[in-house]
Amino acid sequence: MLNPAERTARRAEALDRAENGQSARNYAAIIDGFKARGIPEPDILPRENVFTYAAWQAKGRQVMKGQHGVRITTFVDMTKRDDQTGERSASFRRPRPVSVFHISQTCELGQADRTTRRNLGLSDDSAAVAAYVSEGLGESDF
Repeated sequence: MLNPAERTARRAEALDRAENGQSARNYAAIIDGFKARGIPEPDILPRENVFTYAAWQAKGRQVMKGQHGVRITTFVDMTKRDDQTGERSASFRRPRPVSVFHISQTCELGQADRTTRRNLGLSDDSAAVAAYVSEGLGESDF
């Protein structure tokens, strides 16, 4: 299990990849998927209001309970580890399926329902939720 600092770092990394990635390869799939869910095309802006679950958390938002994302394929940078020396070498990219969510499927972290807060390990105390967001999650791909 990740400690809170590691979790925050991974979410920030996901957000950075989402906002600064170069590929537009998944845009058509994202737009078609959200149009099928009734979201007007002009309201679907990949890298602006469509992100992965972790990226939304890094932005201080929570995907609402029961929401389903649009599945896309992204490529993740990997390195091969030599079993004998333990050194990492030979960078390559591997396809990985992920789900992305539209901003309309999220709420601010402080507004998350009781079940969502419990699943995140937060108490119902609004001060605890505010402290969680102030850890850097509210400041900071698919």
